[in-house]
Amino acid sequence: KSGDRSYHMPYQAQLLLERIRTDEKCNFENDWKVVTFFVGGNDLCDFCEDINKHSPEQYMDYVRETLDVLHATLPKTFVNLVPVLDVRGVKDLNSGGPVCQLLHKKTCPCAAFPTPELARILDYYVPRYQEILTTLVSSGRYDTRPDFTVVIQPFFTQTKLPRLDKPGHPLDFSYFAPDCFHFSGKGHSAAALSIWNNMLEPVGEKQTFWHVDEELACPT
Repeated sequence: KSGDRSYHMPYQAQLLLERIRTDEKCNFENDWKVVTFFVGGNDLCDFCEDINKHSPEQYMDYVRETLDVLHATLPKTFVNLVPVLDVRGVKDLNSGGPVCQLLHKKTCPCAAFPTPELARILDYYVPRYQEILTTLVSSGRYDTRPDFTVVIQPFFTQTKLPRLDKPGHPLDFSYFAPDCFHFSGKGHSAAALSIWNNMLEPVGEKQTFWHVDEELACPT
């Protein structure tokens, strides 16, 4: 659900299971399933409201609890675990104008308007949010069954705000919706291409930034 945070994910896992079980088009036991798990941006956008509640350790606990539910319940499942996008760039997106600034105060206040102290905390939290997911998956916790796995798709970890090839390299707002925060159709297209190509790249050789203007990889 849009707007949810990591502590909502265990409930969402149960909701997903219920929907898969009741979907007449899906054979729960025999059909292969792809689940993409991407959460954390909203946690970081609001982290200053409760620093401990949104700490990297708490974030990992919620992600682990959610993956544990999927691992214990879903047969024949491939989970894409996508590390969080660097929300520190939202501060630069304030340059989109007063409407964007106003909306950022609602959607991502802690990253868009951080104090120097909060900026230092965010500098620690963002890479830590990303690193702990790799640590969790690398532990082998979800490699105990031949029909279930979790794979990190890291295309967002080093993705920077897109810029135009013009003097001064201004931000390319065509990748964003009018709120200068959510993706536009162009942004979603770039993300979709990136996760698909990441899925076809070997573990340990996956690209860690957007596959912008690249060809869609073919699995054959």
